[in-house]
Amino acid sequence: MSKSCLISAALVAAFLVLSAPSAAQDLSVPALEAALDEAYAAEDWAQARDLARRLADMTNNPYYDGLYGFYLVFGYGGQAEPAHGAALIKEAARAGDLSAQTWLGELYVQGRGVDKDIDRGVCVLRHAGLRGSLEAMRQFVATYRKATTDFSESRDLFGKTLRAAGDPMALFADALYLLGNEVEADDLQGLTLMVLADRRISERFGPWAVSLIRNQADATITDFHKQERAALVDQARKQADARVFKSPSQKPDDEKRFAACFTKP
Repeated sequence: MSKSCLISAALVAAFLVLSAPSAAQDLSVPALEAALDEAYAAEDWAQARDLARRLADMTNNPYYDGLYGFYLVFGYGGQAEPAHGAALIKEAARAGDLSAQTWLGELYVQGRGVDKDIDRGVCVLRHAGLRGSLEAMRQFVATYRKATTDFSESRDLFGKTLRAAGDPMALFADALYLLGNEVEADDLQGLTLMVLADRRISERFGPWAVSLIRNQADATITDFHKQERAALVDQARKQADARVFKSPSQKPDDEKRFAACFTKP
């Protein structure tokens, strides 16, 4: 074989190798989702933004439309495009995506990419919280408490949503409410939630949160013993032993409740 033929054959072989799909070039949805997780963990926002855009184009999953919109609104990985991003988030929220509904509520409260409308933002956050978004409920309570001195609704929603989900910080917050902080006291229920929060907290919440809950739980139980109310502590521990957490279920009227946030009274 001539030298020129060998060179041509080598070039063709190289082209075929370079053209062949590899694991690194896998463009399937699962591969892109894995790459998105890696980019997020590495805080490579430009890569995460691009991958979210591609997944939004490739799938019918409104979560990726909302996620790409989130990156646009806040300028992660590139130039901020608040109006465009907010429109994508709103569309995903209307499609029922829980993360997008949480983000949309925050956007209305902040006035970012949309006209500021705290009432509408609180309405959307409340809706997302009732569907099971812990972040939405935290945002709802924070916003609600700034606007009113009536804590009954925020405490009630903590009870229905956050405690039901078993989130330790939420359990702790509601325990403080029930132990006489700003609402009518319920010592047995408050102690039960304090015990549960102490049991469920773990190092992944960070040393500050772990120390806060465990120190407060120890101090609370010690106080009840000093008051010669050890029987109540024992009863709270038994209730905690029997507690089973269930995630909040979606209700048939979810769509109507969300739509009501956009209906003028």
